[in-house]
Amino acid sequence: MKTIKLLIIGIYCIILPRELFSQNTEPIDIPNDINEGNKQITQVVDFIATDIHGNTHHLFDYLDDGKFVVLDFFFTTCPPCIQSVPILNYSYTEYGCNSADVIFLGINYFNTDLEVLNYENNYGSLIPAISGVEGGGEAIVTNYGVHAFPTIIIIDPNRNIINQPSQYGIGFWPPSLLPSELINAGISTNPCEILSSLDNEINNEERKLLKIYNILGQETEEIPNTILFYHYNDDSIEKKIITE
Repeated sequence: MKTIKLLIIGIYCIILPRELFSQNTEPIDIPNDINEGNKQITQVVDFIATDIHGNTHHLFDYLDDGKFVVLDFFFTTCPPCIQSVPILNYSYTEYGCNSADVIFLGINYFNTDLEVLNYENNYGSLIPAISGVEGGGEAIVTNYGVHAFPTIIIIDPNRNIINQPSQYGIGFWPPSLLPSELINAGISTNPCEILSSLDNEINNEERKLLKIYNILGQETEEIPNTILFYHYNDDSIEKKIITE
């Protein structure tokens, strides 16, 4: 009989598929009367908003707690936004799944909670997302002067947008630069905690497994000898390798 073991992932090096870091599609530019396609903020704008799972996020509370914050501005039918999901997932899990020094938030433009939930399910997005309509994402997009999607910015605890703006406005381009931007910010990786014992069950009465994703953000079944991300109903993510 085969023996199944859970390996704890600590400090490691992964050779990732080239597709994960490739980003050939330009962002989608949507100038409008509010943003005028040109607005460039000089100071971080605070917000309190609710994500599609009912959790409230207060930007300044995170910053005052010494956290860095990564904001990903997107909409659900944007092809380059969809292409950026794997790199966001990778960074999200590498930096602690919002339980360490970095908070990742998706800020949606003009979609509903249901549409954003479908986006999450269809493309395997792991980071908490605030919808444009019910969640208040549209106001955040407006306040930050975002007109190209996706736009990703990193905010430090001193309330500075630390990455240099690209030709598309605030933030950097392409999204594949996110890991290097986080390294340049001096933030240490802190991979998501995983199961440390064979006695832990994946499914139990209080904690349910929702989906399993591979490193490209695609939903998958459990595959031996492969890095996988286990997404639970408490919004926690566990990174594991199961070997046979």
